[in-house]
Amino acid sequence: MKQKILNVLTKLKITGLIYKELMLLSRRKKAPILVILLPIILSIVYLSTTYALTNPEITLSVGVCNFDPNPEVNKLISSLSGKFSVQTLDSENCLANLKNKIKDGTFLIGLSIPSDFSSKLSTARQGTLTFYVDESRPALAAVVGLVLNSGLSSYSSDVIADAESELHNFASEARTRLDDVSSVLNLTIKTLSDNKNLLGLMYPLLSSYLNDLDAKLKSYDKDLGFVENISVAFLTNPIVFNQKNIYDVASPISFNFSIIFTIVSLFTLLLLCSTGYIFDKRTNYLLRIRSSKTPIVHYIFIKMIFYSLISGLQFIMILALMIFTQGATFNINFLGLIATFFLITAINSLIGMLIGVIAKTENVAILVSLILTLPFIFLSGGTVPIEFLPGFLQFIANAFPLRLEIQLLKLTTVLGYSIEQIKPLLETGLAYFAVLFALVYCFIKKEH
Repeated sequence: MKQKILNVLTKLKITGLIYKELMLLSRRKKAPILVILLPIILSIVYLSTTYALTNPEITLSVGVCNFDPNPEVNKLISSLSGKFSVQTLDSENCLANLKNKIKDGTFLIGLSIPSDFSSKLSTARQGTLTFYVDESRPALAAVVGLVLNSGLSSYSSDVIADAESELHNFASEARTRLDDVSSVLNLTIKTLSDNKNLLGLMYPLLSSYLNDLDAKLKSYDKDLGFVENISVAFLTNPIVFNQKNIYDVASPISFNFSIIFTIVSLFTLLLLCSTGYIFDKRTNYLLRIRSSKTPIVHYIFIKMIFYSLISGLQFIMILALMIFTQGATFNINFLGLIATFFLITAINSLIGMLIGVIAKTENVAILVSLILTLPFIFLSGGTVPIEFLPGFLQFIANAFPLRLEIQLLKLTTVLGYSIEQIKPLLETGLAYFAVLFALVYCFIKKEH
């Protein structure tokens, strides 16, 4: 059986072609470094960025100008210090210094506490804080308000709790006084009733007046009950969002794996396949293949198989990195993963070869690969939700294969979908494969 397989491989010249690709890769000194270091570097950068976006306070330096003489404001500054890197500036020319330090990058955010801030809060009025940010950085300026609100959430909760406690204390005192008045009124009504014969004609008038007063007191008692039960948190933030996950997975961070690997695979294969094909043209290797009557189809398939092995190494490296550094857990459907993996690497390899066919030199191929990779990544939905993009960009994003690749890998590695469940997506991927394979084959055949 072994001999038969070797005979078939020899007949198809597969072993020779793979050996040639391996030798070519080993002679290109920068390529192995790219293959090994790229997944590590990109994984670290992507995971660090994701963590920073979900915990933005830890990365922010805040300068504070405090114009409030009340010591109570120190609670606010202490709360900020627990979330941000905070430095309080001297009051002399404080705002001018604060703005200059934001401009030179010392602080990302500047915060000004007005002189009446504590007094407003103590009298149940809304306090206002002014923040400064470098508006020449629109992305930062757009999120700073949300980040500050998040960072001050514990302090705001304490203020709300104090205000609610004071409100309930006030309502409790009012309840005691109201009960006292009601007790006196009821005693008066009883005394009048016991002595109605002595009062004569005055009794109906006094009784009617006191009964009306008692009805009003009961109405006030009902209104006071509403005040006693009111929540200050309701007044300040009546609706609270509680996020829940829709997938029952042990570690949602595992979903990042599909994004990282597909980006690494795309970038690596576009560069290696495009420059590798140009090297084959430059060294007349393709002419030798043609003269040896090796079908072009074999050449294309060997390229895809060889670079699938390269991507397999990167796959294992990223998977191990996610498991051992992030505690990611996976529910892998192996048949679905194998089909997905070879479809992803085949599509990316064909795109790389297509670049190599079109480009004239290796430098041009590298440039085109970079130019294509950036919009592919941007429109994949892995970095920016495509639902937030304009309609025409959403149409282009859905036409790019990287979005499909991320979806397929997510389903088969984290959610454990079988081949049957991902069949519609696989069929779409096969359509991409067929079109790209036909284009590469036709270009190579026309060129040689």
